[in-house]
Amino acid sequence: MQNLHYVMSVIAFTLIVGATASSIRNVLKTNFQGLELIRKRQQDDVTEQEACFSIPHLEALKHQFIDYIDKNGDGHASFEEVEDYLHNYNPEVNREQIDEFIARRDNDGNGVIDFIPDYIMEVSSPDYSQRTAKEWFNLEDVNQDGYVSKDELLKIALNVGMNMEEAEQTVLGYYMRADENGDGKLEWNEYKTLHLD
Repeated sequence: MQNLHYVMSVIAFTLIVGATASSIRNVLKTNFQGLELIRKRQQDDVTEQEACFSIPHLEALKHQFIDYIDKNGDGHASFEEVEDYLHNYNPEVNREQIDEFIARRDNDGNGVIDFIPDYIMEVSSPDYSQRTAKEWFNLEDVNQDGYVSKDELLKIALNVGMNMEEAEQTVLGYYMRADENGDGKLEWNEYKTLHLD
């Protein structure tokens, strides 16, 4: 049943962007290989309703993808677009970090993050692995001192478009709850508890 939901989501999305019947077939053929990966990453307790995206939800996700990453709106986040996005987190992000960020999400190996299936997979069944947690820790540890500080997190939240109130609520209400020793910064062992199941 989840296969059907995925296919319907792909068809709905391609119809939203004005695709022809042959381009829908091409999109399905190209993106169907990501289906097995999506299935592997989905948790056992995901219901059919949670696994299926409505057209308004797909439209919202597409706008989010364009607003944050895919600046030219072609459905693919290139190296340069991902680099710009990651600069919101860490202005000193290096080529290796960008390549790894893309590679971890690039399910078909074409060197970009595609809206379908890569971004949809990331949103529908996030990877809560230690590797992913470490990736974000390294990006958010802007000064590379081995800690992610409250100030670093506030700056990142503002860079990605939150206002100061939202930024403070996010940082204090989510991140800093893991600050076990109350020093205003998260070392790796504190930080990883936010990302690991």
